[in-house]
Amino acid sequence: MKEKVHYLFLTPKGVFQEGECQELLVDTKEGPRGISPNHDTFLASIPKNGVIEIRKKERETIVSEDGLLLVEPERVLIWSVSFIKRQ
Repeated sequence: MKEKVHYLFLTPKGVFQEGECQELLVDTKEGPRGISPNHDTFLASIPKNGVIEIRKKERETIVSEDGLLLVEPERVLIWSVSFIKRQ
C-alpha cells in the first residue's frame, strides 16, 4: 500500500510540476475532492481558477485555468491550459 500520492501537472507545453505528497485537495466542478494514497479511480472537471492544494511538509497552492483531473490508485494526472503557483 502506497504512503504518498504521486502527482503530475500537465499543460500543452509539457510537464508543469511532478512530485509526491501526503494528500491533494482539488476544487472540481462537483465540489472539493480530497485525494489520499491508493484512492479509487475517478475523472472530474476542474473549474476556471480551480484551487489545488498540495499537502506535504510545506503546503503549496496552485491555481488551474480550468482542466481535467484523473485519479488512479498509482497517480494523479491534472491537465490544464496553464497553472499559477500561489505564494
